[in-house]
Amino acid sequence: MDWKDLETHVTELPQGRVHYREAGSGETLLFIHGLFVHGGLWSKVVPALSERFRCVLPDLPLGAHAEAMNRDADLTPPGQARIIADYMASLDLRDVTIVANDTGGALTQIVLANHPERIKRVVLTNCDAYENFLPKAFWPFQALGWIPGATWLMVQSQRLRISRWASLWIVCREPTDDRLRRSFGAPSRRGDVRRDVNKVLRGIHSKHTKKAAESFGSFERPVLLAWGDKCWFFGKRYAERLAADFPNARIEPIPGAGTFVPMDRPDELARAVIDFCGD
Repeated sequence: MDWKDLETHVTELPQGRVHYREAGSGETLLFIHGLFVHGGLWSKVVPALSERFRCVLPDLPLGAHAEAMNRDADLTPPGQARIIADYMASLDLRDVTIVANDTGGALTQIVLANHPERIKRVVLTNCDAYENFLPKAFWPFQALGWIPGATWLMVQSQRLRISRWASLWIVCREPTDDRLRRSFGAPSRRGDVRRDVNKVLRGIHSKHTKKAAESFGSFERPVLLAWGDKCWFFGKRYAERLAADFPNARIEPIPGAGTFVPMDRPDELARAVIDFCGD
C-alpha cells in the first residue's frame, strides 16, 4: 500500500480545512505527526495496521500541510491540540487510540490534558516532553520563525537532494524514499503555508508541555511508550519519566529506531500497537 494511493479527504474546522487519508475499518487509530512532515510519516506502518483497524492520518498544520489555515487560526501548541480535538469531533471519532511521534507527541500530551473525552488509549513514540520542547539543538532553527524571509530560504534549500537527506538523517536512521522527502517540503514553498510555519515556530515553548505534565496523574487510561533506542533528542530517560507520571503506562523498547520510529522500525511498531490494543 502506498499512502499516495489513498484517497484524500477534507474536513472543515473553525480554524480552516484539514486534509486527511484513511484506510481499513474497525477500532480507530489516529496518527499524529510532528513538525515539517505529514501523515505520510506513517506510510510504512499503515499497511499492517489497516488489516485490523481504521487508520486515520490527518495532515496537521505543522509545515507540510497542503492548504494554509485561516489567518486568525491559533497555531500555538494549545491551539494545535484544539485542532486535533475539533478534528476528532468533526469525524465523530470515539474511543480513539492516538499514535503520536515527535512534536505530535507533545501536542497529544496537551490533548490528554485539555480534551481527553474521545481518547481510549495512547501510544507515544519518541517525542518532546517536559522541558525538552523543542530540544536545545533546534532552538536556532526555531528562531527562524522570527526572522523575515528566513523560512523562505530554508524551504529553498530543500529543493536540493542533499539537503533533504540531511534534514531527515538526524531523525531517521534508515534510508527514506526521496519522493516522500520531497512531499514533506513542497507545501511550505507557498507563502501562506510559510505564514503558518512562522506562527507554529513562534508558539512552541516548554511551558505548554510542563503544564500538560501536571495532569498526567489524572489520565488513567492505558499509555504505551514505544521508544526507539537510537534517538539523539528524546532518550530513554524521557520514556521513564512519562511511564512514572502516567498511572497506567509501560515502555516497549524499539531497538534500532531513531526519532522517526514509524519510518525506522515500522513492523516492530505495528506489532507493538497490535499487542497493546489487544491487552
